[in-house]
Amino acid sequence: MAGALGSVPAQAAESEQPEAGFIELRPNPCMLAKYTGGKACQLPELAAGGDVGQQAAARLSRARFYIDMGDKQNAFVEADEALKLALDDVDIRHLVARLAMSAGDNARAEREFAIALQQRPDDANIQASNATRFLLTSETQALRAFDKIVSAFPKHRYSRKSRAKLLMDAGRAKEAIADLDVLLAEDSRDPNLLALRGNANIRAGNARQAVTDLTEALKQDPGRYDLVSARAIANEILGDDKAALADYDTLLGPISGGPPKYAIGGDELAKFRMQRAFVSVRLKRFNDAAVEAVNALEAGGRRSFLRAQIFLRQNGFPEVPLDGQPSEDLRKAIQACMALNSCFEKVSGSL
Repeated sequence: MAGALGSVPAQAAESEQPEAGFIELRPNPCMLAKYTGGKACQLPELAAGGDVGQQAAARLSRARFYIDMGDKQNAFVEADEALKLALDDVDIRHLVARLAMSAGDNARAEREFAIALQQRPDDANIQASNATRFLLTSETQALRAFDKIVSAFPKHRYSRKSRAKLLMDAGRAKEAIADLDVLLAEDSRDPNLLALRGNANIRAGNARQAVTDLTEALKQDPGRYDLVSARAIANEILGDDKAALADYDTLLGPISGGPPKYAIGGDELAKFRMQRAFVSVRLKRFNDAAVEAVNALEAGGRRSFLRAQIFLRQNGFPEVPLDGQPSEDLRKAIQACMALNSCFEKVSGSL
């Protein structure tokens, strides 16, 4: 049954799972039909009779169906039944190990990966999945494992991408960029890789290249707020406040009010609003900056307003009330503060 993982019934569309690592929920026609009322995909039937290989293939098809539907528990049950019927099939064992790992059953995953690696020690996908398991316990150990895989299999894309992410987490952005350069040389339009390299370039101090990467990523995947927000940061680092403000406007909509254009809330929304306020100050749009600063404070509630009011009272604005509420007096005080460099420098770290 070699290659059985690619055997998918016609009604269960390809979910484009990566060849290694965790089992992920990926958009696919069966999943979309489930939530949009379209024609439902049917669970593949068990093999009626037939040899052991046919029965295992039927179980495997059902496992893949459940993966497409986002039901990892039933996918694991079916894959496990397939493995019982075909203990020598390394691909099925690899799938069982990945499902166990995805479900948090690390002991079972470790056992299955160990057997799979005994059966096929030179399989880069199995090695990479096993390396992924180390992410649950030690990123350092995972990085060492991916180093070995990339050294032995330089073209293994999953391992190189995984290593790039780990290098970024370890503060080694320049090394991560080197891996991402290799990956993008083969697929220059992948928005996820472009996003990773864009963020790595921000961390490495290459703001101009970051803007280029993130702009290209947005061409391929328009509307992703993480790309817009990252580009705003890169534009700020470059000193292009007009471009940064345009990105924040895309994220948040007009300063005059209303909900943001994306599903952003809480501290994240407050952070973006305050950042737009700071950009507005640098562009000498002090009224806009004050309005947006108040909008940012609203996300933090009464405590944030009180903190701002206390700060302003301590820095030359005694008329500001201490009531923890937004007001015109508060807006005017923030506007005046932001117009003064000395006050603005202090307020930047306080609000």
